Amino acid sequence: MPDAVAEAQEQLKNLLKTTDDVLTKVAQRKVLSVLAFPEMRSRRDLVAETHAQTFSWIFYDQELKPYDESWDWEKERSGKRR
Repeated sequence: MPDAVAEAQEQLKNLLKTTDDVLTKVAQRKVLSVLAFPEMRSRRDLVAETHAQTFSWIFYDQELKPYDESWDWEKERSGKRR
């Protein structure tokens, strides 16, 4: 009998987890549907396909220096630069 109870508890946990997952998906879809507007894909559809080498300079430009923590955009903007 204890095995049946444990199995029932496990099934209930799985059912509740599934319910939580479903509720999360429903909530996500609701938020996205509220944010959606008819023209939202038109800009993306108008943009030409990017060139294969777009932003490659970020990875291969020898002039770029490694990130230096002493210089930070947020600190610069907030006046907290070291």
